[in-house]
Amino acid sequence: MNKKYRALRFIATLFKILGWIVLVGGILSAIAALVINLMGGGGAMWRQFGMQPAVSGAMVGITSFFAILVTTLIEALSLFAAADYIALFLDIEANTRATAHYLHEINQQYQSPPEA
Repeated sequence: MNKKYRALRFIATLFKILGWIVLVGGILSAIAALVINLMGGGGAMWRQFGMQPAVSGAMVGITSFFAILVTTLIEALSLFAAADYIALFLDIEANTRATAHYLHEINQQYQSPPEA
C-alpha cells in the first residue's frame, strides 16, 4: 500500500525532533541557571540597577533550576504526546484500510460463482 498523509507523518517527526531539542535545551538552560546563580552571578543583574538582591544566589539558582526543569519536561512531553497522537491516528487509518481490503477479498470469495 502507498503511504498516505505524508504531511502528517512529517509533522509527527518534526514534533519528535522539537521535543528532543526542547528537552536537551531546557536541561542545559536549567543547569546554566543553577551554576550562574551559585557562582554569584544571579545578584549581578539586581546590582546593575542599583538594587540589593532580595534573596541569595543559591536560593534563586535552585528555584530557577527546578522551575526551568519542570517547564521543560512538561513542554517536551507535550510535543512527544502530540507526535504519538498523530502516529496513532495514522496507524488507525492504515489498519482500517487493511481490514477493509481483507473483508473485500473474503466477500469476493463467497460472491464468485461455483465452479462446474
